[in-house]
Amino acid sequence: MNTGSVTSPVYQPLIDRIRGLVERGETAPGTLIGTERAMTRETGLSRKSVRLAIEQLIGDGLVERRPGIGVFTRASHTFTRQIQLVVPTLAVKQSIQLLCGALAVAGQRGVHVQIYEMHGVSAADTQFIRALAATQADGAIIQSAHHEKLTDALFHLKSAGYPFVLVDEEFSGGDIPCVLADNYGGGYSVGQALARLGHQRIAFLGGLRAADTVRSRLDGLRDAVLDAGIHFDRSLVMDISGRPGEEFHAAIHRLTGELMDRPNPPTALFCSNDLEAATASRELRRLGRRIPDDLSVVGFDDDVVCDLLDPTLASVRQPTFEMGQTAMKLLLDLLGPGHGKRAAPKPRVQHLPTVWVPRESLAPPPSRPD
Repeated sequence: MNTGSVTSPVYQPLIDRIRGLVERGETAPGTLIGTERAMTRETGLSRKSVRLAIEQLIGDGLVERRPGIGVFTRASHTFTRQIQLVVPTLAVKQSIQLLCGALAVAGQRGVHVQIYEMHGVSAADTQFIRALAATQADGAIIQSAHHEKLTDALFHLKSAGYPFVLVDEEFSGGDIPCVLADNYGGGYSVGQALARLGHQRIAFLGGLRAADTVRSRLDGLRDAVLDAGIHFDRSLVMDISGRPGEEFHAAIHRLTGELMDRPNPPTALFCSNDLEAATASRELRRLGRRIPDDLSVVGFDDDVVCDLLDPTLASVRQPTFEMGQTAMKLLLDLLGPGHGKRAAPKPRVQHLPTVWVPRESLAPPPSRPD
């Protein structure tokens, strides 16, 4: 009976060995790796198996064959594929690091990358994404902008059978490779740190209706607080997307003020990203509240703004460089060897670990008069 299991080819160890040499930089471009005859003798594989292994490595852009001489690490000028990388903006650290990670793998694999920057998910942006299937690009890496118009365009790409990897969001339609930070784990690390400091009234502020990633960060915070034996007050959860049409900064100012106007205000505030935390911190200063003496503040992303604020902002670092690397590798696996496009045997969703970064915006809760 066919169990549906997939068996690796007998030449997979040869592929893995050569791939490792190239990706670790142990063989410079143009270096002779060996001849098919020598590899046949060294591995005990058949000449056909060695040839199949080399063909896959050539398709992945790692090596090139020089007839009558041997197999060499691919020269830097040789391009095997063209990939489109779509980001919401290049004005933030996360998108730049994502791009750098993808380019690092692209350089190793002989992949040419084109970059498209969205501007608020305009009609032109969605039209560009929908039209990718008709372009020369073999596939795409798309960083989510967490917008319903983008979701519609992604469903169009999927229905067209176009290969792409989605970053920073799990595709609701399934069957699409996705790469995300461990948002739940990042939120959990915030909850643990605040609980250890003694905080029992912890507020959360973020666009809960806009992104699953934000909801995952809140879930992690909630579970860490509950696991520490502390009551989680749901009334301290503030959704900045709760009023349609309300401007981003205005929503944060309003909700921060509402939190601090309570008879028993929170002693810690976790914002779903660093920009929100910086905006909330400005409003807290306007209200005469001291950070962290009156209120500890935490962000998410570990943007450059964290070290520019006074006090510096505690945050959670996303592995965006590694996310870019992983997305490019997943897409190249999806495309398969050679230039033809093919479906991956089993698309995967990968969650990469985050790092807790404590800074000056943290302190134990202020003591309250009896």
